[in-house]
Amino acid sequence: MRSAEDYLKRKLVELAGALRRPLMACGYSYAADFYFCNILADLCWLDERENEFNAIAQQLLRGSMRVYGQIFYQHLSVPDFGNEIASTYAEAAYRLAYYAPERLLSESEFEELRCRIDGEFLKNNHTESEMRSRFGEPTHEVLGGQTTVHCYGCVDPNVDWVNFDYSRCYPPKDSKSYEWFNDPILRDVRRKNNEFELLPFGDWCRELQDDVPLSPS
Repeated sequence: MRSAEDYLKRKLVELAGALRRPLMACGYSYAADFYFCNILADLCWLDERENEFNAIAQQLLRGSMRVYGQIFYQHLSVPDFGNEIASTYAEAAYRLAYYAPERLLSESEFEELRCRIDGEFLKNNHTESEMRSRFGEPTHEVLGGQTTVHCYGCVDPNVDWVNFDYSRCYPPKDSKSYEWFNDPILRDVRRKNNEFELLPFGDWCRELQDDVPLSPS
């Protein structure tokens, strides 16, 4: 029989893959939130760190329906937001030391990034290639579906990550006719409490559409 340590290692590999491609691992929106919350809670239970999980939950996962609710209750017509949910759980996993990103910004690098996301930045559109050139490779990248998310985190785990949400296309009105962009366009920035700071390109998100995900019953 395999040991608890074997199980822990297996779950850490599973978690890292799911945080990068959530649609392949755990499905859409609310299912992704449920999946990531459970796996982190189980890992903390196995390590007898329930109090630490509860503390992180109060910092990042709080509110009605956790991360799903933080996004849903902004009433924006964004496509399925499983990738955005995964980005928040990646930060939570990092703070709990269950996920080790390859790149973390120094405190000075992170402060420079934060300062460069000012009013002028938010008034102009930007592409993914431009952002990679300006800020370098992200701490964490979430792929799949209509949205790509780039997360930038600091070596100080207590500093909130900065998340860039890129649209890879406009949401198709018939749910199947996709017109993919050659270079994904920055739709919004999330810096605190998953609040969407929309760029001019992202104005279409303000118009409620019939395909806005519904709150689960």
